[in-house]
Amino acid sequence: MKAVVLASGGLDSTVTAAVAKRDGCRVYLLTISYGQRHRVEVERARQIAMALGAAGHLVLEVDLRPIGGSALTADGKGIEIRAPLLHLTKAEIIRLGASLGVPFHLTHSCYDPAADGRACGRCDSCRIRREGFQAAGLPDPIAYAEV
Repeated sequence: MKAVVLASGGLDSTVTAAVAKRDGCRVYLLTISYGQRHRVEVERARQIAMALGAAGHLVLEVDLRPIGGSALTADGKGIEIRAPLLHLTKAEIIRLGASLGVPFHLTHSCYDPAADGRACGRCDSCRIRREGFQAAGLPDPIAYAEV
């Protein structure tokens, strides 16, 4: 069975890929490069694909300007969409990822990283991530520009 995981380079998509691998799927990562302000997300997705031993990783360049910056989605025939993390808290996602050996040190969640790629430590995503690791009782392995 094959699984295509939309991989942002962040914590949730990385755990989702690990869940698919645990469930016996041959995992392929798909990263959408849509002109993100921070290319670190795409680079982290590449690193995660290698670390997880993904069967493949495709970075798809998409220009969203013609449609006003909104993403369009369509479900194809014979495709089943799964969202295994949908009803989990961030702490539960982190615990699950830890049990699957997710390389959290490679994940990137920050909306406003420093010039050197470190997470800002201030944005909503950083706050949610840090609170999730704290609630899970695990150390967050990434460096923050501000603590």
